[in-house]
Amino acid sequence: MTDALNMAGCAGYCKNRLEMTVQCFTAGADVVLWPSLAYMDTVEARILRGEIPMERLDDAVERVWAMRERFGYNTKENHEIVKTLTDTDKAFVKKTGASVAEKAVTVVENSNNELPIKVENGKRLLLITVGEELSTEKLAVTKRELENRGFSVDMLDNPKIWNYESEIDSLSNVYSKVLVCFENRYFHPLGTCLLKNKESYAVWTANMFDPYKRIAISYANPYSLGIYEESVPTKINAYSVDTFTQKAVVKVLTGELQATAESPVKWESDMLK
Repeated sequence: MTDALNMAGCAGYCKNRLEMTVQCFTAGADVVLWPSLAYMDTVEARILRGEIPMERLDDAVERVWAMRERFGYNTKENHEIVKTLTDTDKAFVKKTGASVAEKAVTVVENSNNELPIKVENGKRLLLITVGEELSTEKLAVTKRELENRGFSVDMLDNPKIWNYESEIDSLSNVYSKVLVCFENRYFHPLGTCLLKNKESYAVWTANMFDPYKRIAISYANPYSLGIYEESVPTKINAYSVDTFTQKAVVKVLTGELQATAESPVKWESDMLK
């Protein structure tokens, strides 16, 4: 099954979206997400002309049918799409979610050996959120998990430079570390993945703090840290703001978990020029 075929990541490899969708099917994708309207007719025509083997369609139908059979969608008796999770299901979700998150967190730079952070080295932390809306609520898990380990955490949601400019030097002396947490997502609201408006002000403000006190964490776009926090020697990519991921990030920050993942993208400064 493909992801959405109108996304930029798969654009530009074929002459148009229709051809891209057909090539996905030909390559082995049994179900395509958001194909163009002419997709079915085009696949049928190419099969009839012998350009796509009939075996490719048979193979796809066999697997899709088996999936429907597995979930009971081929009988009239079972049309329940949403099911209540059992206690066993909930335990599986928690275990799997935690495992996936802990394997995904990536320490992309720790060149100044700031990790792990320890209460005895300074318990007061400032968490600056960078996001379109309600970032403090979304990152409440990070705050709570750090506080459960003995840290005192204050939060600033998209701070504006002119509100804090005269205080930044004094605040730098108050906090042992400043966690700059990105939660911006290009699809909320829909638009470019580059920062805009209040998010830009937040980064501007955060970057006034001592870079050696800052730890940059992206809970979203993995390119944000390379673009906006290049001077910071401690960077973590986490890719999602869900509860499992936030808990995993805190474990990495405090040394309870050794991050083993490698970055799926490269964003060295010479690649951004």
